[in-house]
Formats: sequence, structure tokens, C-alpha cells
Amino acid sequence: MQVGTVVPGAVGINGLVNGGLRSVGGAIRIAESMLLAGGRQVALQNAWDAVCENRRHAADRAETATLLGALETRTDAARGTTGGH
Repeated sequence: MQVGTVVPGAVGINGLVNGGLRSVGGAIRIAESMLLAGGRQVALQNAWDAVCENRRHAADRAETATLLGALETRTDAARGTTGGH
């Protein structure tokens, strides 16, 4: 078989069939993937950054709650109360 020979039913790069597209939907998906590939990467990175930021905020809230609880306990102990306000 020579280079460039068309084989019936053969699928090539990006879903091309013998030099033509299988469907309009396939053509749109190919064009979309080529045009939006960089945007998808940015969106995924932004989403991951948001997840990490939310985790940092949650850790900060937990630490603050722990510190406030310890401070309340010390204050109550100094006053001779049990924290029942």
C-alpha cells in the first residue's frame, strides 16, 4: 500500500474519515476542541485554585475556632466561671 492510499472506512486524525468528516456534530466538536483547548486548561486551573483557596479558608476558620475556644476557656478559668455566660 502506498502512502496516502485511501482505505474505505479508515478513521484518521481527529475523526476524519477518508479525508471527510463523519458528521456536522463531529466537525463542531473538533473545531470546539481545537479552539477551546487553552480555555479549558485555564478553567480547570482556576477551579483547582478555588478549591485550594477554600481549603485554606476552612483551615483558617478551624484554627480560629480552636483559638477562640481556648481563649474562652482561659478567660472563664480566670473568672472562676464554667463558660455558661
